[in-house]
Order: sequence, then structure tokens, then C-alpha cells
Amino acid sequence: MTTLTTVAITVALSYTPILAFISFQPLPLSLLNLLGGIIALCITTAECAKHNFYRQVKF
Repeated sequence: MTTLTTVAITVALSYTPILAFISFQPLPLSLLNLLGGIIALCITTAECAKHNFYRQVKF
């Protein structure tokens, strides 16, 4: 949940007037989609690894 919130805030900041003040440009939508896919895959992999670990350790 924290990861998704951080990503949402970062993307939202990319489209605010602050961006022009520091001479940045918003990222293309195709790149945002690619980054979103990578992040989703990373989160899914981490959750599966945690699930398998705790199933074997049996805390």
C-alpha cells in the first residue's frame, strides 16, 4: 500500500505547475505504463516470496 501511494504521489507531482518551475517535463504515457508494469511485477513477486517463506517457516 505504501509503495502504491508513493507512486501515485510521484506521478501526480509530474503534472503540477511545480514541474515547470524546476524545468522538468512530464514522462510519456508509454513510459509510465512500462514503469507501472515493472512495479506491479515487483510487488507481486515480493508478495509471492513472502507467502512461500512464511508457509515453510510456520511462525
